[in-house]
Amino acid sequence: MKADAKILVIQTAFIGDVVLVTPVFHALRRHWPAAKVHAVVIPSAFPILQHNPNIDRILVYDKHQQNSGPTGLLKLARQLYREAYDIVLAPHRSMRTALLVRMSGAPVRIGFDLNSGGSCYSHRVTYQKSMHEVDRNLSLLQPLGIVAGRIAPEIFTSEPERQQVSHLLNDSRTQQPLIALAPGSVWPTKRWPESHFIELAQALVGAGYSLCLLGGTQDHDLCARIAAACPGRAVNTAGLLSLPASTELIRRCRLLVSNDSAPLHLASAAGTPTLALFGPTVPEFGFAPYRSNSAVLGLELSCRPCSIHGGRRCPIHTHACMRDLAAETVFANAITLMNGNKTDG
Repeated sequence: MKADAKILVIQTAFIGDVVLVTPVFHALRRHWPAAKVHAVVIPSAFPILQHNPNIDRILVYDKHQQNSGPTGLLKLARQLYREAYDIVLAPHRSMRTALLVRMSGAPVRIGFDLNSGGSCYSHRVTYQKSMHEVDRNLSLLQPLGIVAGRIAPEIFTSEPERQQVSHLLNDSRTQQPLIALAPGSVWPTKRWPESHFIELAQALVGAGYSLCLLGGTQDHDLCARIAAACPGRAVNTAGLLSLPASTELIRRCRLLVSNDSAPLHLASAAGTPTLALFGPTVPEFGFAPYRSNSAVLGLELSCRPCSIHGGRRCPIHTHACMRDLAAETVFANAITLMNGNKTDG
């Protein structure tokens, strides 16, 4: 491959999926520092890559709004074709992505063997279900002769974002040590109950910790109710911070307690220990915290897992996988994890 090759990575899935593809950009830059590396992501994921020095250009594909439908797909495909990429990598497994890969005109087009539209790819890598998603994504580099090894996710922050976090913490008069809680999720069945988060928050405050509540604008009211249960000891940041700024906030915390959702991957990028609460999904799918200083809690139930993503409703109408995960169990494991010991779950 020529040293100044032009490479595109297409990942138009959720925010967490984009976080978990950042090691690919790191590996590409390390092996081919003169290459031009571009990315295609959805609008909400743009901030994840915005400050990344391993990426030369970010193309935003608003597939559900502005660029929806066949017209939007063809418009982006023409743009990719004009860029004349040498290599296209596609961790995302949808047919829409496969069509973009094929219409890019790149001679080398790499995806997984489980990707839709298999004939659109020149090279197909075995999708290893037993791997973490980070390592699966890095395996796409094998046809290029790259054995990347272990690379953690990365999110880079700007000085204004770091200052914003400092001002927010100072204005809230939140005292150290800090613990972050992320009670939201796109999928309702992935959410540990609000009452359990309140019970955990009060126990952590009772143990001498202050709290930061994290999430998007859709999580603001949920986080506000949990913060209100701990007056003077919790700050609600949901909807106030960019994704890089949220990562910076997590970096300043002793621990993150999160559902199986994007914040746990932000914590992997921040290097912060994470206690992840898994209900309908399981870590074997490859989306557990990537750092070794983290842990997963989940109940052994015959109905788990019920979905790779979670769902809107529990299929058997009990939601026992989250409802029966007691706050006192999560609290005990959180303290143990911060003390550097292995958790019980």
